[in-house]
Amino acid sequence: MYTSVFLLSVVLSCAFGAPQYQASQPVYAPVEEPQPYAYQYAVQNSPNQENDFSAEESSDGQVISGSYQVALPDGRIQTVTYTVSGDSGYVADVQYEGTPSYPEAPQQPRYV
Repeated sequence: MYTSVFLLSVVLSCAFGAPQYQASQPVYAPVEEPQPYAYQYAVQNSPNQENDFSAEESSDGQVISGSYQVALPDGRIQTVTYTVSGDSGYVADVQYEGTPSYPEAPQQPRYV
């Protein structure tokens, strides 16, 4: 009986004697202003692979402007020129070059 009381008092003294930690204060990172940047890239393979696209974009820290080109499966080139600003949002102008061409579908064999 005395052993149980002694062990209980030891456990309680250890539990209440442990340091009590307070929740840490939140740390807020400063909000950084947008920085000017520019980038561009392009990919072009041989004409029969039809893998041709490019993009470029730049920003002065307030307004983002850029364009990208994609070779479409129908043979046309799609060019998208865009601007993004805080007030007007994303504004795009889409242009197509060339005439679409659709190949004839192969004749399916007839089974009798």
